[in-house]
Amino acid sequence: RTERVRVCAQRGGPALHLPMLVEDLRAAGLEVETFPFGRWAEGEGRARKIWHQLVDLSRYPSRVREVRPDLVHLNSAGDRRAILRDVPFAFLSRLLGVPVYVKWHGSETELVETRSPLWAALVRRLFRSIAGLAVLSSEEAATVRRHRHAPRCDVVRNGLDLSRYEGRPPVRPRLGLPAQATLLLFIGRLIPAKGLDDVV
Repeated sequence: RTERVRVCAQRGGPALHLPMLVEDLRAAGLEVETFPFGRWAEGEGRARKIWHQLVDLSRYPSRVREVRPDLVHLNSAGDRRAILRDVPFAFLSRLLGVPVYVKWHGSETELVETRSPLWAALVRRLFRSIAGLAVLSSEEAATVRRHRHAPRCDVVRNGLDLSRYEGRPPVRPRLGLPAQATLLLFIGRLIPAKGLDDVV
């Protein structure tokens, strides 16, 4: 069986867990091919990114005919830019007869329940074109499942191999903190959607 997995980011959560996913799929005996879709390198400008998306979309049918995958795994996000990019990709996949499973590594859940005719139509088209959707939390899954055209929706958290960090010296002594001190680590963009202000 061939599974095509899209890997494009070099930093952030997906850049950590996607290589582990590919490694585990290959260890399980699956044939995996990775390719970027829409972003060929970190730090690309908007115009270049859009051009790359169009180029990738135009090449996609021939790649599908060449590889004949059983499933396409599209790692993405549930935000407006990603929806605009992913709807044509998912719709084309459906026309080609290839099921697509989308993983949202973050989402604007209000987009799923929007009353905007344009965005509601795009979300509906995406949901009708994919075989399944993975989200990071049960709250996101509940929002998706309430949608009239909701695809199969699973909660799949970003995996992390904790054995990579075993044997490292404790952090609290290095920071001059008592052993019982509460210590929080935040890794991410400082934007409201990350909820850091709620944690604090």
